[in-house]
Amino acid sequence: MHNASETIRRACFGFLLAWLSMGSAEPATASVRRGPVRHRLAAIAARRVQQSHSRRVAGSPFLRVSARIPSQSAASTSPAFPPPAAPAQDEQRIPRQESPKTAALQGIIRDSTSRGVVGAMISLTNRATGATRTISADSDGVFRLTDLAPGSYLLLVQSDGFENLTRDDVRLNAGDVVTIELTLPPSSAAAAPASRLPRMPELGPPAPAVEATTGASYRELRRRPDAESGQEVVAPEMLPPAQQVFQEMPDRWNIAMPEWNRYRRDGEYPYVRQSHWWDPFNRNRLKGDEPIFGQQTFLNITAAAETLADERRVPVTSNVSSARPGSSDFFGKGEQFALSETFRFSLDLFHGDTSFRPVDWRIRVTPAVNVNYLAVRELGIVNVDVRDGTTRLDSHAGLQEAFVEYKVRDLSPNYDFLSVRAGIQEFSSDFRGFLFVDEQPAVRLFGDLRSNRW
Repeated sequence: MHNASETIRRACFGFLLAWLSMGSAEPATASVRRGPVRHRLAAIAARRVQQSHSRRVAGSPFLRVSARIPSQSAASTSPAFPPPAAPAQDEQRIPRQESPKTAALQGIIRDSTSRGVVGAMISLTNRATGATRTISADSDGVFRLTDLAPGSYLLLVQSDGFENLTRDDVRLNAGDVVTIELTLPPSSAAAAPASRLPRMPELGPPAPAVEATTGASYRELRRRPDAESGQEVVAPEMLPPAQQVFQEMPDRWNIAMPEWNRYRRDGEYPYVRQSHWWDPFNRNRLKGDEPIFGQQTFLNITAAAETLADERRVPVTSNVSSARPGSSDFFGKGEQFALSETFRFSLDLFHGDTSFRPVDWRIRVTPAVNVNYLAVRELGIVNVDVRDGTTRLDSHAGLQEAFVEYKVRDLSPNYDFLSVRAGIQEFSSDFRGFLFVDEQPAVRLFGDLRSNRW
């Protein structure tokens, strides 16, 4: 009797749970259908209670009770109860990715000959808010405006020497990236600028002028990056002929520099238009800035002077023949003064292209002249012959460098080479020349491999 009452109590408890679950899941307008659904839920709850009772853990006062509401397709098989319409689902997007709320406008501004207009000013005014964004085109005539609010805009393009272009029906929607092409006609008061560079006769007659288009034009190339097929396909831009873009200079070393008057005062010049042969601080042909003849043969003349002065006092003997007869001191006068002057003149004649490429051949001659003076106060110091007195003036001349260098061959396009040098040349025993450096006659075979790794 006790087990029967407990079963009834649990069945009532399961029925109550099923009622509450069904009431929270169904809408208020489905009250007509609640009767049959409740009977089915009660039966399901009773079966679940019996199954849970048979599997109840011994000694546990609680019982697992669950009720499952039938699916909508199984519960609405009767034609009297048609299934409710499914709500419309939102567009599925990548998690944490929001739909774009701004737009962008980009494009290129050309003149009547299809060349980019440099520095053109583009103003875009929102017709609703009155906010204006202004930007200038780059060196190719390209511009780009981003983070624009959706709406209708007024477009104004201005540039010196061209007619203004106005467009008041530019419509931007959220997520649009509009690409346009604008053509500005030349102003009636502006003449075509003439080139300031003289034309070389080697280039022949000038190329025929490109036929110019008349009138301003606005053309929309693309509305969105993921535009559908069928929109306008822009043909690839044809580059102008080389005669209109480049000008060949037969002598690139003698290009005339323009006048410089930026600060309107003397002394502020980034370059010197005319230099002298004796000026080592500006462009000079004698220090390798320009070819001495041809286009690849240079002469670099370097002059250096080293002066060494030394005054000291050291212990010296009075010697057998003293500069002061009758003196009986063992040590004589130790004051001494030495002056040495060395002049070096280096003449480097080489044939090459740039500073990175090894020279094809080189001839270098470096004569040196030394003049020295010594003054002491005792005899037998400047010379073993005491008759030479206490002073000496001497001079020497020689060749410090005199060699010929020739590049045997190039080993790779990365300036790997093999050269030979013969004559009086510098020899260094270590990398920095701290231990031993000397100029001696020798024949040297040198070069590098694997992009100067060896």
